Amino acid sequence: MKNVVRERIKSLLFIFACVTTGTVIGNVVYILLFQDIRTSYYGQSLSRILMIALLTTLCSLIYPNRAISRRKELLLASLHFILVCVIVLTLGITGEWFEVSNVWMIVGAILVCAAIFAGVYGAAEVRGRRLAAAMNERLKEMNGEDEEDSAPGKPDHNDRTDDKDGDHNSVC
Repeated sequence: MKNVVRERIKSLLFIFACVTTGTVIGNVVYILLFQDIRTSYYGQSLSRILMIALLTTLCSLIYPNRAISRRKELLLASLHFILVCVIVLTLGITGEWFEVSNVWMIVGAILVCAAIFAGVYGAAEVRGRRLAAAMNERLKEMNGEDEEDSAPGKPDHNDRTDDKDGDHNSVC
C-alpha cells in the first residue's frame, strides 16, 4: 500500500512539473499573441501558472491506479481535457486574463490547453511505459534467478504463501 501511494505521489509531482513547464511556455506564447508584453504583469503570471498547474494536476486523480481498457482511458482523457479547459477558462474569466468578448482569445486559450495537455499526456505515457518495462525486466531477473536457485530440496520462491493478492508477479 505504501508503494502505491508513493508511486501515485511521484506521478503527481511529475505531472505537476510537466504542467508547470508547459504552462510557462503557453503563457509566454499567449502573452506574445494577445497582450502587450510591456503591460503584462509577470508577477501575477507566476501565481496564475502555479494555480493552474496545481488544479489541473489534481484533475489527473480521475485515472485509476490500475490497468483500464483503451476505451475507458480515452473517455477519462476526454473528461480530463474538458476539466482542464473549464479550469483555465474559469480562472481566465474571473481573473480577467482575457476578454470574453474576444472569441480568438478564448480559442487561443483552448488551443494552448490542447497543446499542453497533449505534451503532458504524452510525457506521462512514455514515463508509464518506461516504468512498466523496468518492472517487467526486474520480474524477469527475479524469475530467472529463482529458477537457477531452485534445485531439488531447495524451496521454490515462486510458491509464496505470504502474497496477499496471489499475484506477486503482475505489473499492472
